[in-house]
Amino acid sequence: MITSLPVVLTLTGTGTSTDSIEDVVDSVTVKIGSTSYDADLVVDSVDNGSGTATYVVDFDDDEFVVEAGDVTEVKVYVAFGEQDGNYVEGTTVRASVTGSAIDAETSEDSIVVDGGLKNGAILTLDLAGSTISGHRWSVTSTGSIIDFYFTVEAETNVLMFLLQRLLQLLLVQLQFLLVYFHDLLVIL
Repeated sequence: MITSLPVVLTLTGTGTSTDSIEDVVDSVTVKIGSTSYDADLVVDSVDNGSGTATYVVDFDDDEFVVEAGDVTEVKVYVAFGEQDGNYVEGTTVRASVTGSAIDAETSEDSIVVDGGLKNGAILTLDLAGSTISGHRWSVTSTGSIIDFYFTVEAETNVLMFLLQRLLQLLLVQLQFLLVYFHDLLVIL
């Protein structure tokens, strides 16, 4: 069973007097399956806008058990604080987990977790706004195709993130529509 999972955030910013990760990050959440766990800040080594911070999730007995040979998806979510002078535009944050830093044990002994270093994407905090407008959708006469129209106004790097997020939202909407049409056909 896993007893402790540390997540290290690496912060890089220039020209800022940020001396704490808490100026940039509101919270870190680890999601395993459908269960979310809040991580606690245990080490904050940020100085002049750069450095690292370690957040840890501690698990109760048998709360997070991984059997030999199993693969478990773990996601890390970071909620950022308001910029408002706390950090500069272009500040980057990257989450990482090192296998050997994970505390795990069997019913008899502590064990070493293999796996090396796993890095998340480098997130660049940007102050540029973006706008999505003119969204509408229509169904073709056959009812088998949905056309979705929209306009996005944003800077290039913001646009890539928005398109990825928008595609995720569209998939959710599509799943909803498929369920709706399925239920409608069952009624008919």
